[in-house]
Amino acid sequence: MAPERPDGSADPARSEERSTAPADPIGERFPRSCRLTRGEDYRLVFSKGDRIGGPHLALHLRRSTLANARLGLAVPRSVGNAVVRNRVKRRLRDIFRRDLRARLDAGPGAHDVVIRVREGAGGLSRAELEAEILELLGRWRTRLRRDRARRRSPSS
Repeated sequence: MAPERPDGSADPARSEERSTAPADPIGERFPRSCRLTRGEDYRLVFSKGDRIGGPHLALHLRRSTLANARLGLAVPRSVGNAVVRNRVKRRLRDIFRRDLRARLDAGPGAHDVVIRVREGAGGLSRAELEAEILELLGRWRTRLRRDRARRRSPSS
């Protein structure tokens, strides 16, 4: 809604300014439905989920009954000061929004994911974080396939 002047009419300069602003692309949002918000959700993922660790990140994944994947972040102070920690969190949320959410939703059902950041991750670029996440996700899927194959094969 355009700001109004004291006489009640809309300010044409400001309303024009708003109309030319780029619209938020649909896939760029990070709605509340895609976030882990409760401590109980984190505890369930940590206690009953799978864990895959790398040099800078650990992924904790747990199958969800919801329709879409949700993300939680655990970034301790050992990663760096507040600026560094927030930069890492912004990069991880961006990776989740742009790539990881679609991969998890398309896979074997939606999952809740907690990314636990380890010391030393503060100096990584977005591309390095993404590469490590995708490598960890690939290892996790390989482990799932291997476990399913073991359950299907008859015991000898």
